Amino acid sequence: MPHPTRRSPRPRRAEPLQPDRPARGDETEPQKPEHDEADARARRQEQTDTALDNVREGYR
Repeated sequence: MPHPTRRSPRPRRAEPLQPDRPARGDETEPQKPEHDEADARARRQEQTDTALDNVREGYR
């Protein structure tokens, strides 16, 4: 058993298993091609229509 006043050396810090993610919340995403914009607009419109239909039917 080691002497109580002696401290054992600290173990070395482990390296991360995975690298940091490329985008955090405060960073902006790279610009997407414009053809995706039309798909996103159509998808957003469909979601809006579905949400409005649900509200009309009483789902909240």
